[in-house]
Amino acid sequence: MDCDCGSVFNRLSKGDKVKLRGSALTKAITGFVRDDTEERPWLYPVYLTYMLTVATPLPFFGAGTVVIAGTAAWAKYGSSERAQDLNQRITESFNEAALVCAHKEVLEKDPDEPDQVRLNNMGLIKHTAKAAANDTWKATKIAFGSLKRLLP
Repeated sequence: MDCDCGSVFNRLSKGDKVKLRGSALTKAITGFVRDDTEERPWLYPVYLTYMLTVATPLPFFGAGTVVIAGTAAWAKYGSSERAQDLNQRITESFNEAALVCAHKEVLEKDPDEPDQVRLNNMGLIKHTAKAAANDTWKATKIAFGSLKRLLP
């Protein structure tokens, strides 16, 4: 798809815009986990527990969403350096042009309305899951590499 990224975002439906922002939020958080694990490998068990809590269906509906919303609120209103770093990542990932350009492969022209663009939902799920899994895998490798250096 040809990309004038700013105008393409405006041609998406509200639901598709929310889905793109959700994907961007997920990738911002997992990227933060990966990079922070590199700086502070001892926090990896906390991050692993967080990722499992978000990814695992919990006993009540929307529990993962509440955890993610809490994380975003901490990033927005927290005063620590890590909260500000995560907030900066989220802000950058919500840039409309960057959102569209990062997800070009999952956007397609709407056959019913040629001037509109729609989101390929399965493509977005695969794209987001692949990026999140890749970041989580890298964080795991970093943490275990640090652990190996500590052990005799």
